[in-house]
Amino acid sequence: MKLAVLLELKSLAGSQEWFRDADLDGDGSPDYATLTELAVHGFYEFPVGGTKHGYRLTMSIGDQGWHAHAAPESGAGTFYFIDDSGILRRAVDAFAGPESPRILE
Repeated sequence: MKLAVLLELKSLAGSQEWFRDADLDGDGSPDYATLTELAVHGFYEFPVGGTKHGYRLTMSIGDQGWHAHAAPESGAGTFYFIDDSGILRRAVDAFAGPESPRILE
């Protein structure tokens, strides 16, 4: 299950790159999308209820980039993080973030 969620986060990162490069609003600036926007435009299949492989997926976007979290539905275990750098990170029994240990690929 952990491998599946890691692959899911990497897929999400790829979807964000495709969305950014597609420049759907035509303004020439890189734009990032919410999970719903990625799904609407066919870049990502967002799971009903926001959970996949036993993890709840959330994502935040901003002017400077995006980041996503995968938290175990149980609330305990390994938490994962990825952002526009494409680097996967993890933490045990706490939310992972940009300062969490990197997962070697």
